[in-house]
Amino acid sequence: MLLLVKPYAFIELLKSLLPVILTCFIGLVDTEPDVCLSHNQDKMATCFLLVVLMCSGLNLVLASCPVGWVEYKEEGECLLFVTNTSMGWHEAEHVCSSYQSYLVTDDNQEKHAFIKIFLNIFKTWHLAHFWIGASDFIIEDQWRWLETGVSIGSTSFWAPGQPNGDTDQDCVAAMVNASNTLVWKDYGCHAKYHFICEKKAAEEQAIIG
Repeated sequence: MLLLVKPYAFIELLKSLLPVILTCFIGLVDTEPDVCLSHNQDKMATCFLLVVLMCSGLNLVLASCPVGWVEYKEEGECLLFVTNTSMGWHEAEHVCSSYQSYLVTDDNQEKHAFIKIFLNIFKTWHLAHFWIGASDFIIEDQWRWLETGVSIGSTSFWAPGQPNGDTDQDCVAAMVNASNTLVWKDYGCHAKYHFICEKKAAEEQAIIG
């Protein structure tokens, strides 16, 4: 049996199974098995599954990120906030590629809020701008995500007046502004900023039971 479980989900799984395990074994020890030998089909099915897992072993595939990366758990994605160096957008993308990743796709409100947590911290360290994976250097004013080539669509976080229409500013960086809002701005791709890489969480297999 193979279950795909992320670390936080694995913990919840164990928490949910523990009462069932205890109830089943208590019932067996007390010789009054009100769960495992019950005629209630739902309870019987649960205990049968428990026995199968314990006898045959449970394969758990745990989503995980490399050391130094942060897991965005809702999507099973890993983010690397590169703060020890700064470089142009294309150079940053080359570095991300060397990690089998790409500049981050900031395409939904929840993920945006997650990224903001870290950029708020970095702002206190005077690290302001971070390249993300959006640009219009292929077709002017058609902003697309590097990861998919798809238009950024209606979900965007442009700062007021952005993009500003400057044809020399084709790459997007994120920053926390004076109002404590994480916004996007377009800049010349040669500007040297920090950056955020993203890739799917790896899968590590562990066997219990």
